[in-house]
Amino acid sequence: MSIKKEVEEYRKLNGNEQLTNKELLWYMISKFDVIERRITRTESNQKMMLWFVPVAIGITGIVVGLIQNGGI
Repeated sequence: MSIKKEVEEYRKLNGNEQLTNKELLWYMISKFDVIERRITRTESNQKMMLWFVPVAIGITGIVVGLIQNGGI
């Protein structure tokens, strides 16, 4: 969505046609806050995968080795 459309919607929510630079600044800060939360969530998921994948591969290798050697 373009910035102009966002500003028009924000003006409608604000209840008047005049919007100060301060209000626009707070609006943009709130949008950046949402982006920051999404980035943090993505980074957390990546870190979990970096921990989980090697452990899962190791366990899979041990199980396959035991099955092939008749250990189970």
